[in-house]
Amino acid sequence: QIHFPDGRIEYVHQSGKLRTQNHATGLRELLDNREVSLSLCTKLYRRALFEGLSSWMPRDIRYNEDLLMNYYLFDRAKSAVFEGICPYHYLLRGDSASCKGISEAYIFDPIRVRRLLLERCAPDMKDMCRQALLRNLLFNYAQLDVHPRRGEYAEFRHRVRQMLLAEKSTFSLLSPRNRILANMICYAPWSFRLAYGAYVALFQREQQH
Repeated sequence: QIHFPDGRIEYVHQSGKLRTQNHATGLRELLDNREVSLSLCTKLYRRALFEGLSSWMPRDIRYNEDLLMNYYLFDRAKSAVFEGICPYHYLLRGDSASCKGISEAYIFDPIRVRRLLLERCAPDMKDMCRQALLRNLLFNYAQLDVHPRRGEYAEFRHRVRQMLLAEKSTFSLLSPRNRILANMICYAPWSFRLAYGAYVALFQREQQH
């Protein structure tokens, strides 16, 4: 359970599954972020995995630094044991970064993290890391475009759109539906909000476990 300062409670990552992941599966499911949480506090690690971590981690990333650190640790591990349970409550403070709303760091730190992973990953993980980058660009554009105060974020939205345009040659890595949305952002951004609303209503599953 995640308890927000405004009283909301979200239930996430509680599938009840128990399995061993090999090296490739662990990295893939971490990047996918459906069952394996990005959070550091949901995992136990062998101490030796942390060797060399300080030179890998930039100090100025405030959002998704947990993904960057987890990728390093998962990449060094030969295998991992995954159990989809949440035996604790997670309380968010009112001054937590997660509650501060949209800022430049909130939008662009996660993009930077995925670009760093793309630069540093092994060749056989390039496509997975690029998919993660593309999905994050789509997500960030969507939340900026449907935001009630979207006019305040026009500059951020433009920057994210330019980043997507720069990646258009790799859209084949996206699912068919996400590929359509990405092309709409690039070539018909005026229609994206309508299409995205329909997409959420028809295809997005509410992931509460």
